[in-house]
Amino acid sequence: MIKLLWRYIISAALLVSLAVVLFIMDCKYPYVWWIEAYAPSIAGGIVAAVVAFLGIELASVYRERSRKQRLTILATARLHVSMRDLLLMFLQMWKAAIKQKPDHLPANYIEFLSGAYYEEYAHFNLRTTAPIMPEVTWYSYFNDRIDGFKKDVDGILHSYVGYLDYEFIEMIERVTRHNYMKFGQQLLAKEILEEQGKIKDCYVGECSILADDLFAKLLELVSYINNEVRLDFSIDQSIYRDDVSPRWANGYVELVKLEESKP
Repeated sequence: MIKLLWRYIISAALLVSLAVVLFIMDCKYPYVWWIEAYAPSIAGGIVAAVVAFLGIELASVYRERSRKQRLTILATARLHVSMRDLLLMFLQMWKAAIKQKPDHLPANYIEFLSGAYYEEYAHFNLRTTAPIMPEVTWYSYFNDRIDGFKKDVDGILHSYVGYLDYEFIEMIERVTRHNYMKFGQQLLAKEILEEQGKIKDCYVGECSILADDLFAKLLELVSYINNEVRLDFSIDQSIYRDDVSPRWANGYVELVKLEESKP
């Protein structure tokens, strides 16, 4: 848009300059017949050329802007699907980690991310069963969802990075590069060590680490998408039913102090 504005200014300046030159020449050389004869035609031709040029430029800018908007919406819609999957996992973690079903349940993910629901992760035992089939522990489920989200985002940015605003890309990367998003592989390694009996079951509550900061970054991104594209971030209320996995308190344990390994 700035480049187009400069083209307007330059074109207008050239047109005015030519008109001034012709006027001066007509005043200084009133008997130069060709100025009087051809000046109106020349000026008219220049005006027509400038108008045509600007019209083409405006049409080109409009087409490019429309294309960018369509591709931005398409990229955001793809991101929206991946984000809902990720946010559903965090909601499921909260449902499994809370001691009992509360009276108030968040209606949408903006409300969920705005509250301190992540605090319940301090009671969350990753060795319990995740809400998928075939059965796996939350270690695997957590890692798969995190890894899947990051791969989806990489694909979206690879395809649409040239059409997304820099501010939007920064918000996305603040989430994908967050230290919390690196927990998946670390937790899988710990599960293997637990199964081999090399460490004790002392990792209850690890998902609460850095969760507050991640939720703040997610809220920023979700709010941006909600304001710019108006995509739906409501929560399907059926997830709160008692018979829908994970069950309430499915992964809840009382807080315990981490025990040091004995020699």
